[in-house]
Amino acid sequence: MTEIVCRLRKGEIATALSIIYNVPRTTINDFKKHGDIIENHISKMESTDGDVTHRKTMKLATHNELDEVVFYWFAQQRSQGIPLSGPIIQQKALEFKKKLPNSDPSFKASSCLLKVKN
Repeated sequence: MTEIVCRLRKGEIATALSIIYNVPRTTINDFKKHGDIIENHISKMESTDGDVTHRKTMKLATHNELDEVVFYWFAQQRSQGIPLSGPIIQQKALEFKKKLPNSDPSFKASSCLLKVKN
């Protein structure tokens, strides 16, 4: 994923990268839009345990980070062409909440979770 972000920053076209990596163009555009967040998380993970290649999700400790974890999972699913409905995303958010050590106990995966943040 960081390779895709680097190639985007060098000016490569999202459509070409989507063909090369066999992922939807919208996923590539999501990587472009959130590249800094993704690289920041990878950097944090590398500094804590040295290897993120075995990780499937990014688990961090605050409510804002829960949003970012859900987004990362969402991007992974989209890159594999897996269709996702609102209820599936909400259920996954609740699962991630249970796994995060300092998550807000009052968090409810309402439909507001599904709104795109700018």
